[in-house]
Amino acid sequence: MIRRASIALFRAKETGQGNHRCYTIIEQQIERDKILADSFPYAIDNNEISLVYQPLCVNGSNTLFRLEALSRWHHHELGEISPEEFIPIAEKNGFMLIFSRFLVERVCLDMLEIEKEYGEKPTISINITSRQLLDTNFIDSTISILDRADIPRDRLKLEIRENLLSTDTELVLPIMERLQLAGLEMTLDDFGSGASSLSYINKIPIKEIKIDQSFIAGIPDDEESAALVRSAIAIASANNFRVIAEGVENEVQNEWLAREGCTLMQGFFYVKPLDLKEVILWCRENSSAAADNCLTQDN
Repeated sequence: MIRRASIALFRAKETGQGNHRCYTIIEQQIERDKILADSFPYAIDNNEISLVYQPLCVNGSNTLFRLEALSRWHHHELGEISPEEFIPIAEKNGFMLIFSRFLVERVCLDMLEIEKEYGEKPTISINITSRQLLDTNFIDSTISILDRADIPRDRLKLEIRENLLSTDTELVLPIMERLQLAGLEMTLDDFGSGASSLSYINKIPIKEIKIDQSFIAGIPDDEESAALVRSAIAIASANNFRVIAEGVENEVQNEWLAREGCTLMQGFFYVKPLDLKEVILWCRENSSAAADNCLTQDN
């Protein structure tokens, strides 16, 4: 209801004072998508889209292993728009290359800003969609931006969702091999959510897996979730992969994961997503654990 009212107000403002619009649910969604698509270039140019960073920490400490970049859109009329909503709209309307360039350039600038504080560039990961992965322009543009900024390519990590690989392995594998040869490392995100994890895990050029947070939410009480997480940790160990648990919310989950051999954690139990200033402050406040290790090498 609030969303519908926001859209009606937005269009009424466009068409003049005193006008009103009534919408069905379907009409409302179509209209909202159009507003967001029309607004997207403006959002990029006027800093409505910003980045926050969620740390990945070493278990049991605030030692930072890596940062994950997460995009946020504060629309000038409609308020907060989640990536789950605006990324598909950007893909549908041909804005993904523009968004990708913005994302990588912003990450590079923020990486250099953090370097000023701590003397070394952090590793930062970004989430990429199937459209980005299959777009050679995205790969070329990303490499070009990193090289122009004099940032080692291995400082940018690409997080690729497992469901893409479970459906299009043969198509995606050559692209992943090209990325590896170019010096860009990849993480298999949302591991366990796909239907055929074991069938391709040995084929793809990755060094780490990230366990889907829906399974982390179920541990330790849900036996199915616990069994899957144990299996993921065992697969990672057998293949010499790093394993990351995302969505760690409490001490019980954290201790259980540590006992099972997972050493890298991400979630609100450690720290929420932070803007750039907050990231720098967080590292400073945790200087005993983080000042020397804040930029722990991702090797």
